[in-house]
Amino acid sequence: MIFKNLFTPKWKHPKTQVRLAAVDKLDTSKDADVLQTLALEDDSSQLRKKVLDKMNDLSLWWKVYKHDQELKELAEQHISQAVLSGSNSLSQEIRDEYIDRYAPAKTLEKVAFSDIANEQKAKLLKRLANAKLIEKAFKEGGEPLQVQLLP
Repeated sequence: MIFKNLFTPKWKHPKTQVRLAAVDKLDTSKDADVLQTLALEDDSSQLRKKVLDKMNDLSLWWKVYKHDQELKELAEQHISQAVLSGSNSLSQEIRDEYIDRYAPAKTLEKVAFSDIANEQKAKLLKRLANAKLIEKAFKEGGEPLQVQLLP
């Protein structure tokens, strides 16, 4: 038993505290595969959160958002913030899927009045079906947006 612990990597140790300390020593570029595995599969939500914060990778946060109920709220905050800020580190595919399937109404309202194409803006406003928002967008928008909002 003692020999087994001596020759296994610290990030595989049975005790969470030892694994937490080992995460600090792992390099984000050299040990990316190990860190990704820990972020997605470790038993400890505390360790998964620490790894996610260390990696700071939005695609990894997206995977956690879709599959990890314990960290879903925190992952949603990161994804939502990236969507609203127009972050280039978030792929367009993830951004579109989040907006189309998962984003809450308040986030959609903010996105609808951000710098996006008129087609997307009209689509979001129709999806929200909020008369006040549509009226506001109609008044503030140019002729191309107004034409799309008429139907």
